[in-house]
Amino acid sequence: SDLKVVLADDGVPAGKYAAQALQAAGATVKPVSKEPDVKAAVAKVTLGEADATIVYATDVLAAGTKGQGVEIPSPANVVAEYPVAVTRSTKNPAGAAAFVGAVLSTPGQDALRQRGFSPAAGAH
Repeated sequence: SDLKVVLADDGVPAGKYAAQALQAAGATVKPVSKEPDVKAAVAKVTLGEADATIVYATDVLAAGTKGQGVEIPSPANVVAEYPVAVTRSTKNPAGAAAFVGAVLSTPGQDALRQRGFSPAAGAH
């Protein structure tokens, strides 16, 4: 009851994912504030204004030594997916295809992994 938890607002993806994870875990949390975005929620914790928040693994990694992450167990965890594709209406199909190829390549996936992202399904 004395734990100060902040969450991202329900209107942003991180807030929606946190609500889904809490519901899946059967946990009830009364946040002391709902922040406008995930960066603000992380800032509240790293500045010592709150004890905990639910954010993306990438944000925990970016916080460095200012924060410590605890993985949400699989049954309750919500995994955000970020699709990458070439749109039909692109004016630069070759450039768009090269970008997608770079993201899905081994060096591209390695760069994303270093920043806390999980590998893409079907990436090579």
